[in-house]
Amino acid sequence: MRGTVKVIILALWLSNLYAAPEISIHFDFTPSETVLDMLESGNWDEQKARELIAHPAIIDQLKHNAQFDKRVTADQYLNSLNQAVAGTPLADDPVRFAAVIENQAAIRATINTIKQAPDSAAGEVIKLITPYIPEDLKFDATIFLMAGSNSCGWVIEGTSFYVDLRCIKEDYLGLIYLSAHELYHVAQGIFMRKTPTDNQSSERVRSLLFDMTQEGAASLVADFGELEGNGTYITFNRNEYKTNMRRIKPNFALFEALIQQAFTDPGVDSQQLYLIGLSGYYDSPLYYVGYYMLKALQTHTNNTALVKLMSGDIKIIFTEYMSLYHQQNKLDLIRFNKTTEAILDKL
Repeated sequence: MRGTVKVIILALWLSNLYAAPEISIHFDFTPSETVLDMLESGNWDEQKARELIAHPAIIDQLKHNAQFDKRVTADQYLNSLNQAVAGTPLADDPVRFAAVIENQAAIRATINTIKQAPDSAAGEVIKLITPYIPEDLKFDATIFLMAGSNSCGWVIEGTSFYVDLRCIKEDYLGLIYLSAHELYHVAQGIFMRKTPTDNQSSERVRSLLFDMTQEGAASLVADFGELEGNGTYITFNRNEYKTNMRRIKPNFALFEALIQQAFTDPGVDSQQLYLIGLSGYYDSPLYYVGYYMLKALQTHTNNTALVKLMSGDIKIIFTEYMSLYHQQNKLDLIRFNKTTEAILDKL
């Protein structure tokens, strides 16, 4: 079928170190190619537009985008795309079609690169996540390559994830790393589980801890910090990494302020706490708190132990981190304050 490529990879090249998880990846180019075809032709095709807006990937994208910008609706998406195809200046552009127009040749080139060697691309993505997943994990994943969104990558539920090539341009390695980050979220959806609680204060804190751990782990898997290259997406993420690691102590202080509010304020808006700590509004500071903690645990244990920790009660990751800095007094690890430690002990 046009616009799709399916690749099945068995991670046997790592069999000397790990058991071999079985992961299949299905690339779906339909959303991005439909947008590019219309932009390149300059002709509005009503039937194609209606098929596009009914595509499950676009439906999921609009649901995701609307969480961050209430202007995003199906009608708005179609109106903006119509204007973009007609060459009309986009005064209201919440899904970034102007950036797609500016980079459409680069986006098309990246699609063609993946299509020429999908097995190679899939193998590179899977190789990055394999050391950080349970040995017996098996799943099929679909990567939807998009063109126009207010996010670069996201997962909603299930085994599909989404990458906006607007962010990638021709940065192939950046695409591999972003795909690994999002594919790892798919894997986390299978092997990580929230521990239910009837205590609303604990639930708010646990939710924040869970989200931070997921993002910190995915950032460890696809680690842009020391990644070489000058591609657009690599450069952006490497700079974000450096910014956050320079201010890692204030990031910890922010984390502590957020969980203390989550624990003590029954009227707090948890979505606002998420946006402050885990969205791109402030360079995702809690991603790097989670990354820092998991990196410390990884250094003093191993990947197998780290995966086991993530597979259990989320609280244990934080108590293990506290144990690490209490037991290893010579380690220059950032410590939680006493109030935070008390909250974590009560969960």
